[in-house]
Amino acid sequence: MTKAWMIRICLCLMSLQVYGQNLSISAVEEKLALSVDLPVEGKFKQEKHLAILKRPFVSTGRYRITHTQLSWETITPVPQTLTMEKQQVYLWDESAGRRAMPQAKPFVSLIQQLLSGDLDALANDFTFADEADKPDCVAMVPKSSAIAAVFKDFQLCGHTHITSITMTDSDSNITVISLMSAP
Repeated sequence: MTKAWMIRICLCLMSLQVYGQNLSISAVEEKLALSVDLPVEGKFKQEKHLAILKRPFVSTGRYRITHTQLSWETITPVPQTLTMEKQQVYLWDESAGRRAMPQAKPFVSLIQQLLSGDLDALANDFTFADEADKPDCVAMVPKSSAIAAVFKDFQLCGHTHITSITMTDSDSNITVISLMSAP
């Protein structure tokens, strides 16, 4: 067996140990039991754990997602609103007003899919894996090289609705978004 094949087999075995067994969409649907009916709105707390900071950078705000729009309004520490509507992305803040953000479109679309629990859309770009020690969570590993260039993996948690999203970027910085649905 060649050295390259040995390395590939070891990497595959290591990824199975880290992420658990791969899951089909139906297995993920059964595990998370999502029943997300749009529109969905609520509050969020976002913690960015950056290697250069001793404590996480925390922001809070509200979100709203419909079939045609995503609104992500940060209230603290700096007020700003990110919206995606009619396939366009806009950012609003007090200093610059509203401006188009076309470079953010793929990321905002991904967040929209995560928040709404759109597993069919997510399956196009991710492989799902079991999180055996977390019964209400699944790991998501990017299939697409474009996403893998930015993110190592995601963890999606919830039961009936999404309660948290954890993202690890290519520099090993971790962002945890906790979601509290509106009553």
